[in-house]
Formats: sequence, C-alpha cells, structure tokens
Amino acid sequence: MNVGYYCTYIPEEIIQSCNATPVFLHPEPLSTNHAIPYLPTPFCPFSKILLNSFLTEKNQDLDFIIFGGCCDAGKKLYDVFIALQTKIPCHYLHIPLVNNHESLKFFHHSLNDLTQKLLSLQGLSQQNFTENLRVILDRSFIVKQTRSQAFLEGELSGNSLLQGKTQFQSSLDSTNSSKISIFLLASHLFVENIIQLLKEKEFRVFDGSAIGMRRYVFPEIEYSRQSDAFDTLSRWYLVNKVPCPGYNPQKRLEILQKFINRIGLQGIVYFYPKFCDQTLYDLSFLKKHIKIPLLPLEHDMSYSSLGQWETRIDAFREVLSNQ
Repeated sequence: MNVGYYCTYIPEEIIQSCNATPVFLHPEPLSTNHAIPYLPTPFCPFSKILLNSFLTEKNQDLDFIIFGGCCDAGKKLYDVFIALQTKIPCHYLHIPLVNNHESLKFFHHSLNDLTQKLLSLQGLSQQNFTENLRVILDRSFIVKQTRSQAFLEGELSGNSLLQGKTQFQSSLDSTNSSKISIFLLASHLFVENIIQLLKEKEFRVFDGSAIGMRRYVFPEIEYSRQSDAFDTLSRWYLVNKVPCPGYNPQKRLEILQKFINRIGLQGIVYFYPKFCDQTLYDLSFLKKHIKIPLLPLEHDMSYSSLGQWETRIDAFREVLSNQ
C-alpha cells in the first residue's frame, strides 16, 4: 500500500510499521485548471497544485493520503478533497502549534488514531505493528541523528538532503572555500530549481526547505528503547524537528541562528509562496531578529520569474561580496 503525505510533521515510521510505503508528495507544478473552481484566487500555490494533481488522477499510485498541518489552506484542501472524491481513503492529522505537556498528549492521541486507521486498512495486528515500530525506530534514530549532525556541521550542502546522501564532504573542501555560503529557506516548490540557480551563481547553498532541513534535520534528537514508542515519535516530530514557519517561532529562530553562526553563513535567500500567512509572519519575524542580509523572493505556481530572480540574486551576491 502506497501512502501519500506532504506535511513534515507526519512520521513516516508509522506508515512503514504498518507495512506500507511512504510517498512524500511534492508534485511538479502544472496547470491548476481543475483546482481553480474549488479554491479562491488568493490561495496557497502548493495546495492548488496538490489538489489539481489529485483531481486529474496524477495520484493513481496512491492507496491512502494523509493530510496534515494547522494552516487554513491545509484544512481547506482536505475538506475539498473529501467532498469531491471518494475513491482514495484519507485522514487528516491534527498537529498542535505549540509543544508542551498537553500538546504532546494530544499529538500522541492523533498519531494513535492515524495508526488504527492504517492497521484497519492493512489488516495488520497491533502486536505486529508494535514489533515493526520498535525495529524501525532503532534504525530511524541512527539515520536521523547521523544526518542531522552532518547537516548542522556544514557537511551536507546543495541538494545532498534531497538525494538522501550519506557521503559527507568537509566544510573546508577547497571547491567550497571561495564560495559565499547562504541559507535557502523555502517551501516544497521549485527547491531543486532554485538550488541549481544559486549554485550556478557560485553560492554554496544549505537547504532549509520543507523537503530539506525541515524534513530531515532533528537537532538534539534523543531516543530510549524503554520509552513509549508514540511518546518518542511525538517528541521527535513536535519537539526535536526543525519547526516550520508558524510553529514555535522562537525555537525556530534559535535553531536557525545557531546554524548560521556555526557555519558562518553570510546571507539568507527566503524563497516563499504567495498568499501564505504562516510564511509572511515567519519572514517578518526573521528579518527583525537575524542580523545577516536576507533576500526575499516570492513565487506563485510557475517558475516564470527566473529573469527577475536572477537579477535580484546577482545584486544580492554583490552586496555579500562587498561585506
């Protein structure tokens, strides 16, 4: 069974433990004609692209879809999807915006609800699931810890996270020493395109996008085999994962600032979608508190602003070169 999901707060360990295959969704932008009648014009581009792919049966390989998040766009996407089609079963995972004792309990309960739905579809026993989950948690902890440490030490730049690389390169590599190191903050869309463009401009890029750092990096992750498995997952994804825009802004700022200082990053390219309130708040918050230069680049549902972006990126590089 293939289980599609797009929110980085959804633990793929649960999907795997149900003997299903997790499929992280970040579809290629395409026409949104099928989504236009159901969503307002000023609306999240990623949600429009996802809905369009669902309605045009670009998701024919998916047997189940997990929706998630706390933004209005994510909930609207789920509501429209279940109203328009009944072929693919789905579930909405509620994710708290804060992390405290009560929110961890709530998230634990939400993860259990998701698990029961998947187990029912798979015909898998609770005992088999529990045994699977313990093995998967053991393996996942090692992978998350190793990858997180490597990224936070500056050993995974460019599209290394996107390619799932585990071959790390030294931050002192002579091929990188002359390049300007920058931090890319982005959503799901056009990440590989913008990384490629920045690399062509002789930047050394660290990927802080929804399909990069926000998905794969878990600073200060901890694990005890004696702990309840759902408690472990709740802490990993609600407490240890790099927060997304709108989730725990102070902790997000602290993690980003530590990374910037440790690696000696010289600037930030903030590549954000139109009509995203969470991102606009995050952008404003970071501009107030982070002291290195920040270049905001807005995009919609196409990669059509390349010329404009190139001009602004060239100017940004000039600013950083003169510091």
